[in-house]
Amino acid sequence: MRFANLRWLAFLVYVVLGFALAPGLLWGLAGLTGGGLVGLSFLFALRFRALARLDLHKQSKPLTVAEAPREHRIAEEYCRRLGIEKPMLRVIETTGINIGVYGFSRENQVVLFTRGLLQSWRKDLVEAVVARALCRIWTGEVPNETWLARLFEIFYRFEAALLPGGKPSPLKAAVVQILLYPLTLFPTFVLKSSVDENDLDSKSARMTRDPRSLAEAYRRLDASSERTPCRIPFGARHLFLSSPPSMDPLARLFFSKPSFGKRIKAVESLFRTASAQ
Repeated sequence: MRFANLRWLAFLVYVVLGFALAPGLLWGLAGLTGGGLVGLSFLFALRFRALARLDLHKQSKPLTVAEAPREHRIAEEYCRRLGIEKPMLRVIETTGINIGVYGFSRENQVVLFTRGLLQSWRKDLVEAVVARALCRIWTGEVPNETWLARLFEIFYRFEAALLPGGKPSPLKAAVVQILLYPLTLFPTFVLKSSVDENDLDSKSARMTRDPRSLAEAYRRLDASSERTPCRIPFGARHLFLSSPPSMDPLARLFFSKPSFGKRIKAVESLFRTASAQ
């Protein structure tokens, strides 16, 4: 958690200096101060009512206890074991199978299910991925990743403003991306989670005492990613357990995760070790 806060401060300094550097060079201290205030105002605008304004949040709806008693019971039990606040549960209406987490503070976070997962998975598989999602919340890294999702929303709106109308020419799109993408490199580096995915797999499997179900869940996620892709905003794809495929070069460069094949083998080694003991 401490390092997550330090990395967020690095992001804050980057944004403030980004707005203040050019005015500072042109007009000295007055320009530096004015630019810094603009940078702080930009961050405030990003954060103001940010959860309600997040595209992912607007596309989903609350998952009530009456609608999903099983999922609420699972979340309550594993939150008790992890010593964290129970997050809100929401659902996004897509036939794709996935689960994600987001939120701007440890006390106000969301576990987001796809409708496809709720309708097609049995209890032990749901338990496995809910435990995995809650372990990610436990790390304290989710607020930073949600800030990154919010930043990418602004980035893509700006890109859409520069490429109005229908399908833009590939050359114009490439020029815009060359100009804008470098601005996202440092925020992506400092805000993207630094927690090892395999460590979280191991922690969640130990908590459920059922690594076999987590391995099977990963097999199903891997198989469904191409057959029934989960349509979610690009800027939020890193918030999900399975990153939907994307043709965007930024996604392939910065939001790639270890392949499910390697993760399945690592999880399977856990129950082989448990069986040998």
